[in-house]
Amino acid sequence: MCGIVGFTGHRQAAPVLLDGLSKLEYRGYDSAGLAVQQEDGTAMIVKAKGRLKVLADKTEQGATMPGTCGVGHTRWATHGEPSELNAHPHESDDGLVVGVHNGIIENYQELKQKLLRKGYTFYSGTDTEVAIKLVDYYYKKYAHTPVDAINHAMVRMRGSYALALMFKDYPEEIYAARKDSPMVIGIADGESYLASDVPAILKYTRNVYYIGNLELARLQKGKVTFFNLDGDEIQKDLVEIGWSADTCRTLQDMMANNVAKTYGQSQFGSLAVCAKSGTAEVGTGSPHAWFAGFLNDSEHPLAFVVLVENGGGGASTAGPIAAKVLQQAVENFD
Repeated sequence: MCGIVGFTGHRQAAPVLLDGLSKLEYRGYDSAGLAVQQEDGTAMIVKAKGRLKVLADKTEQGATMPGTCGVGHTRWATHGEPSELNAHPHESDDGLVVGVHNGIIENYQELKQKLLRKGYTFYSGTDTEVAIKLVDYYYKKYAHTPVDAINHAMVRMRGSYALALMFKDYPEEIYAARKDSPMVIGIADGESYLASDVPAILKYTRNVYYIGNLELARLQKGKVTFFNLDGDEIQKDLVEIGWSADTCRTLQDMMANNVAKTYGQSQFGSLAVCAKSGTAEVGTGSPHAWFAGFLNDSEHPLAFVVLVENGGGGASTAGPIAAKVLQQAVENFD
């Protein structure tokens, strides 16, 4: 899995993006990158292979990337090897469109050939670069309107994706779209946030929107506008998250201690907690398997889901551990 964070507001964006990405490290990744808009709308892009700390050190914790609007990404390689070149964000040939992407574009080779015939060039082996340049193609074709460009691209892409895009002509704005990949949008104090999962933005706001499948969003400072696939504006309800960042951290520490005490810290990596709509989700950093548990209110009834990454027969191991650890957390959580 990959992680996306976006921010537009009044404070410096890069430190917010790095902080948000650190809350998504549980999703697994091999590289990371940031894009922050400058005063003229162009994007400064910095990427690094390896842990998020490499990117943080490279940017001096974001201090070398001034600007109040940007997107960040942690990548798990699917198309193209783990490398700085293949890391996100990616940009169009002229830098007019910059963006990040989670998911897999199944027909990216077909789309790439079309764009090559149109004169586009490609520097990476990723499907994400294809998606960005497809949006750029329709952006130029349809009179420089981001919503029209994105929805035309969405119709032609097969697979799953969550996209976060910036356009040079629209400074301090982020455009988002999704199909079968999660995305949440938050607002607070005249600022707007975007992420793959709630933990990335829970420090800053509990007020979020859940963008629906095949929907688009335009993020401005403290304002979000939603659109359907036809480009018509739609209304969505704001949801208040019931879990605080401190509560999530408490639950995270409790479950990590339970795993370390019962199974040994070496069996699974560090745990991370995400809160979404009054639930907490826990995943391990194992490259082969991770488990997710949901603790709902009403005396905390328990359920869990087992997900497997890259095979490895992890479900048979992760499932029992998830059940026991989550049960212990429920029994001990006050």
